[in-house]
Amino acid sequence: MIATYLSCAVCGVDDTEALYPALLSDGSESSFQRIVICRQCGLVYKNPVVPSENGLVYAPGSWPQTNIFRQRLEANADFIATRAHLATGDAILDVGPGPGFLMAALRERYPSSKIFGLEAVPEVAALAARQCRGAVVLPGSVDEASFPANRFKLMAVCGVDYLFADHRGALEKLSRWLANDGWLYIERNVFVDQQAYTAADITSLDTLFGSNPLMTTWFHRDQYREYLDCMFEVVESRRYDSDVTSSGRRNTLDGHLCRKRVAPIMRTPRSYYEENRAHVEALRARTPPRPQRTASPDAAQPSLHRVRAMILGRVKSAVKRALEP
Repeated sequence: MIATYLSCAVCGVDDTEALYPALLSDGSESSFQRIVICRQCGLVYKNPVVPSENGLVYAPGSWPQTNIFRQRLEANADFIATRAHLATGDAILDVGPGPGFLMAALRERYPSSKIFGLEAVPEVAALAARQCRGAVVLPGSVDEASFPANRFKLMAVCGVDYLFADHRGALEKLSRWLANDGWLYIERNVFVDQQAYTAADITSLDTLFGSNPLMTTWFHRDQYREYLDCMFEVVESRRYDSDVTSSGRRNTLDGHLCRKRVAPIMRTPRSYYEENRAHVEALRARTPPRPQRTASPDAAQPSLHRVRAMILGRVKSAVKRALEP
C-alpha cells in the first residue's frame, strides 16, 4: 500500500493542525488520513495521503455532465491556441485528459503537433485514445510516468492537479518535462472558498472535502497563483464560471497560462492562514455533526467493486470444484 506523508507544498514546513476527517467514497471517515491546515502559510491539504483507501476510481462514465466539460475544454483550447504558438512537430502533453475532449480540441488547433496524454486509469486512457486518434496515450499517473527532459512545448493540466498526492513533487516533475521555452496551462476549481463543484453545491465541510475523496489540496485563490509563479512564470490568468447550480452557486475556475522558469524563485510565501481558516469555520457552522464511526477495510470500496469481487470469488470457487477429481 502506498502512503505519503508530506510537508506543506507551498512553504515546505511541517507544522499543521487538524481541521476535519478525510472522507472515503461511502462517506465514512478514513482510518489514516485527515484534512489539515498549515499554520505557516494556510494551505489546506490531506495528510497523509493513502490513495488506495479512498475507494474511488474514475471510469469511462465518470463525466455525466458531458456538455459542460466539453464546452469548458473547447474554450480552454481556444484560449491556449491564441497565445501559445507552436512549430511543426512540437509535442503537447495533456495531463489527466479523462475522455480526451481537450486532446481532441488541441489536435484540431495544432494539427502538425504530436499529441500525448497521461491518464491514470487504463480504461479511461483507452477512451481518450479512441477520442483522439493518432495520439500517444500513456496509462499512468505523473508519479508513475517518465518522459525525456524538455520534451513538451505545451502542457495542459485541467481539473486534475487537485488529485496529485505530492503536489509540489508533481509540478517539479512536470517542469522537467516542459521545454525551456515551453508553455503550461493549468486550471482548477478546488479552492477553500469554492461555492460549487460541477453541478454540485458546496454547503458543508462534507461537500467541500468529501465530494471527491481523491482530492488532496485546497488553496486560497491568490495563494495558488503565487505558488505557481515561483516555479513557472504566470503570464496570464483567467477566472470564469463554468456552470451555476440550481441554487445559484457558481462553479468558478481559475486558469493560469505560464512559461517555464529554468531556476525557480525562492521567496517567503504570504500567509493565508486567517482567510482559509475563516472559510473552513464558516462551513463548519453549517455542517451537521458526523457519526462517530470509521470504515472497515472493505467499506472503502464502492459497492460495485464489492459485487465484482464477490462474483469473481464465486467463479473461482466453481472452477476449482469443476477441476477437482
